[in-house]
Amino acid sequence: MKLSFVVPVYKGEKTIERLTDKIFQHFKGLTDFEIIFVNDCGRDNSWNIIRKIIKERSGNIKGIKLDKNRGQHFATLIGLFHSTGDIAVTIDEDIQYEPGEIPHLINILETGNYDMVYGVPDTAIHNNIRNIGSSILKRLLILSNPGIHPDYSSLRIIKKELINNLKNAECPYFFIDACLCKKEPLIISEKVSHNKRENGQSSYTFTKLLIHFIKLIFAYTRFLNWIKVCSLLLSGLLLFYCIITVGFVYLFKSKDLIIIILLLILGSASYFVSTDIRKKTSKQVFNNMAMNSEIII
Repeated sequence: MKLSFVVPVYKGEKTIERLTDKIFQHFKGLTDFEIIFVNDCGRDNSWNIIRKIIKERSGNIKGIKLDKNRGQHFATLIGLFHSTGDIAVTIDEDIQYEPGEIPHLINILETGNYDMVYGVPDTAIHNNIRNIGSSILKRLLILSNPGIHPDYSSLRIIKKELINNLKNAECPYFFIDACLCKKEPLIISEKVSHNKRENGQSSYTFTKLLIHFIKLIFAYTRFLNWIKVCSLLLSGLLLFYCIITVGFVYLFKSKDLIIIILLLILGSASYFVSTDIRKKTSKQVFNNMAMNSEIII
């Protein structure tokens, strides 16, 4: 069995070497493994350190530098598509999750014949605003997409077959956990320890969480469909009412015509956005990014 550790890196210059040490400490000599660092263009020295690790370490370590900052989920996707292991492990570079707990999660995956196992923090160590924001986001996403596992996290143990399914998943705004769950795989979660962040603050500020939330609502809920249906229905009813009450000729002199036009524009825009937003697959996204990424193997 071969393991692929996929590590999205954003401003991780102070932790990626220690994470590498921990992975080698727990897995060297036990199983065949590779580490894939995907640098998401944080403004620090992470890429040079990744190059240094590749040069100094005797092992299968890959480095991928994206063309620009794409976000954690995109970086993870790129890493998964470059992975060659039978099982992939996605883990953040900040060492809040301990690599020493991964063998237990792998054992659960294999003995239970699951497709994926989430490592869920026994106690989430973030500030209160992020905890509240994440909780609200999760509840809304799960409500609108029942297929998403309620305990999704960035620590994932994934079978190769599920990664292959991911390649043709539609990704309007790429949210890896929603795409992984499209085929209704067998998923379970397990509590793991969650360490305090040692280096700086999380890159997920309140503003970024809010923007992330809005994009997910538009991409993975029926919100756009609701706008489309309601606006077109209201404009039709209002048009019918105006024709009955004031007549078709006098309608063009009525202020209600402006409302009707605005509702039609809103409905039409929602239709085109909801149609276009779901066209690309994750494989197409990968191909577009791979052309502009620097890869060291």
